[in-house]
Amino acid sequence: MEVPSAFETIGHIAHLNLREDALPWKHIIGQVLLEKNVKLRTIVNKLGSIDNEYRVFDMEVIAGEEDTVTEVQQQGHRFQLDFRKVYWNSRLEREHTRLVTTFAPGQVILDVMAGIGPFAVPAAARDCTVYANDLNPDSHTFLCKNIQRNRVTERAFAFNMDGAAFIREAAAGRLAPAALPPLGAAKRPVPSTAVQESEPTQRLPFHHVIMNLPASAVEFCSAFRSAFPEELWEAGSLPKVHVYAFAKGVDCEPELTARLEAALGGPLDCPAAFHKVRDVAPNKHMFCISFTPPTVLALGAAEGHARDEAASAKRLKAS
Repeated sequence: MEVPSAFETIGHIAHLNLREDALPWKHIIGQVLLEKNVKLRTIVNKLGSIDNEYRVFDMEVIAGEEDTVTEVQQQGHRFQLDFRKVYWNSRLEREHTRLVTTFAPGQVILDVMAGIGPFAVPAAARDCTVYANDLNPDSHTFLCKNIQRNRVTERAFAFNMDGAAFIREAAAGRLAPAALPPLGAAKRPVPSTAVQESEPTQRLPFHHVIMNLPASAVEFCSAFRSAFPEELWEAGSLPKVHVYAFAKGVDCEPELTARLEAALGGPLDCPAAFHKVRDVAPNKHMFCISFTPPTVLALGAAEGHARDEAASAKRLKAS
């Protein structure tokens, strides 16, 4: 049989995805990895696929310590995480760096599916103001910790909301960051999320939106429909959106454009820019699609905006 040799390293953890014919020897394989890699303390094997809204997968410890809380470094920043409870992919480090370096100091960034902060923390360190959100309560917990560990609390603010609702609240100027909990406080702190009850008086002028949920982020773009009240936004001021997506085949751009325009409810004003992030499998690719929401679809009067928000709230309640 083919000897397993490739694995992902996350701090002191080695992540394997063993084939079925190797499973009878999984504990031996794990023990050999521990003996040959002195910095590793825990060996885990993936069970099943990512099929839940938090982007995490089942795993089993096949050798070493039952400790999945670890620390990684990227771009000079430290990130703590529990690999069993949150999403992390070390192969995306180059993409984290690429996108963040396109942001100008002083810009405002909306990170809709922020995870534990691999985009948010470096962007804040680049003197951007970052509103970072994740639906997974465990991701939010580590996001708060990583904001504090990297000393960017004055420029990065964490939220624990549904992604579509987060986009709409931000566009409507109703996000009000609360204070982060003290470092080392309760294991699961109260979400630092606040939504203003009163009508907004000025827009939150964010310049970029990051949507890193490749399996379904394109469909989340429906949240941009009539999300920007005309009294707060105007043509030419809408943000640039960077949405990640998986695609199959060779000529992926037409398919991805069609999916994006279907979610937005109409054609783009200008062609989207495509950046191939990596090959996930022989016939599966990951792309970053950068575009500006179509003005006629994104801007909406207060009445239409309220109607869309009510429909969104009804959908969230039903789910």
